[in-house]
Amino acid sequence: NNENILTTTSVFKLPSSSMNSEQLTNRIASIDFDKAKIDGFKIIDKSQIISFECPHGPRMIYTSDVVHSASYQTSSPIVLKFHVTGNTSWSFGVIPESHIHEHNYLHEKGKMGFNSKGTLGGVLPTYQMHDNDIEIILSLTNLEIKIGKDPVITQPMAETLPARLALCGFTSTIFGVYK
Repeated sequence: NNENILTTTSVFKLPSSSMNSEQLTNRIASIDFDKAKIDGFKIIDKSQIISFECPHGPRMIYTSDVVHSASYQTSSPIVLKFHVTGNTSWSFGVIPESHIHEHNYLHEKGKMGFNSKGTLGGVLPTYQMHDNDIEIILSLTNLEIKIGKDPVITQPMAETLPARLALCGFTSTIFGVYK
């Protein structure tokens, strides 16, 4: 269904030395619209971006795309590019497939990703990133993060595969996911 697929242009690519030739193509992640609707996110389709406004929190949206285990030959990296406004309390990261229904996973148990500076508590490190363009790429070996004009940050794989990219917000957090 084309209305449920988001596309974006990647700012950076994973180094080719870290992947075999079959895995060099990054997949542009799509957001699970059905799950976002069920969880009460207000969804607005604009010309360059699709906005997901969080009704209350913690509430999470995640990618339909999954990075599988190393034995899964077609598991290429997935990319998500977004911009966050509204409430300054939010996070992004990697969530194992087995935990996608736990809205508080990133906040209470997450091992990969960041909390925004406005987020109180939580287990992820904090980073000043609110109102910046953010691009994240999840591969079998790591999560690469580009926030605004800052250098790329790499976090080694610390979650169980298969896994997805996730965005977690609280009341009035607006995730603008680039098309």
